[in-house]
Amino acid sequence: RKRILGSDAEALAAFEAFCSVLEERTGKAKDDEAVLGEIPECLADPWFYTILKDPVRLPTSGHVLERTNALQCLLNKQEDPFNRQPLTEADLQPLPGLGELAAKWVRARLAGDDSSAKAAVEEAQVFRASHECVD
Repeated sequence: RKRILGSDAEALAAFEAFCSVLEERTGKAKDDEAVLGEIPECLADPWFYTILKDPVRLPTSGHVLERTNALQCLLNKQEDPFNRQPLTEADLQPLPGLGELAAKWVRARLAGDDSSAKAAVEEAQVFRASHECVD
């Protein structure tokens, strides 16, 4: 680290503090992942298996993806990756209710409240069925 920053003591101290913050946050993220355990399918992006934060429904196939993943697909081709039907960003159907249920599940798991986590999963399953989402 000293080679990179030279001998400036203030810059070195700032860099050390920055590294400490990164190490702390990385440790917390790993701890949170361990507490969360396996993400229920109804609350996970099917490609990256990450928690849905900003889910969208692809109307031509009914599949649900995280918005950023859907947009990435559309950069390559303006079609639904599941059935090759034409699809644009304007066609994506936001599902904020599903994102809220995913956040509710995360909060419950981090709090150790298994019954609330289970209830959030059940609500998400009902939500997906009522919005004609494909599993």
